[in-house]
Amino acid sequence: MVDRIICTRQKFSWAKALGLGQFFGGVESMVLGGAKRAIISSFPFTMSHKELWISVLRRLKPTIQKAHFLTWLNNTMVLDKQDGKLIVAVPSSYAGDWIREKFGLKILQAAQEVDSEIKEVVYEVHTRLAEKENTEGVKVQELLYDESEKKVRKVRNANEVKITVGSGPEQSVVSSKILNARYSLNNFVVGKENVLPHAACQAVARMPGGIYNPLYIYGSTGMGKTHLLHAVGNEILRNFPDKTVKYLTAEKFVTEVVEAIGRRHMKSFKDEYRTVDCLLVDDV
Repeated sequence: MVDRIICTRQKFSWAKALGLGQFFGGVESMVLGGAKRAIISSFPFTMSHKELWISVLRRLKPTIQKAHFLTWLNNTMVLDKQDGKLIVAVPSSYAGDWIREKFGLKILQAAQEVDSEIKEVVYEVHTRLAEKENTEGVKVQELLYDESEKKVRKVRNANEVKITVGSGPEQSVVSSKILNARYSLNNFVVGKENVLPHAACQAVARMPGGIYNPLYIYGSTGMGKTHLLHAVGNEILRNFPDKTVKYLTAEKFVTEVVEAIGRRHMKSFKDEYRTVDCLLVDDV
């Protein structure tokens, strides 16, 4: 469902000449790419509450861990939208508190991407949503298996994903250690709290080792640190298919160091990491 249309000023005048001006409200003119364009911020065909919430959930999906997405956002729904306030129903007070604390900012940002009129998201407890026979709430597990979503192909016993670069005769496939191909810099929800790390990650992806080396990202749970880490790795592999990117947790790295020392394999350990062009360490 479209809630914003961008068209040239000439096209907008043409639409008004045909008597279609009543469809377009809240017009603002701005300059995009050197040409004046009109942004129409309203559209006569509005979303239903369910369609609105599904659109928000689709934007949230790549930014939240799968287990959290399934646990906390299942059987939720939009009750109403009025005066810039989006009212979301949750099945329990505990779920409401968790969602508000951990994902509140992300949900607000995603909602504003869908409908710019939304200024606030509030949560109300409706225990009927927890009942098995209830069909009002959105079943988020269905969103995880969209036909349009590209599936990540994993190599058995290798903990790798395959990323396709280019198209046609120039198409090639590169491997990446445990990177989630769904995470990208383009689908990261940017807000005033995370605009700086997002910009820094874009710079690193464009020029690995040229700036912010090393780059350390600090923040509370649920703010998208892991998303940015995976996104940088994926972007580097797309821009530089010959680069070697390795992703692991700090705990895993420490375990490898201890094992290398204990088995007196430090030389092979050092040799392995000297071939890595980009090392991504999570959960430091």
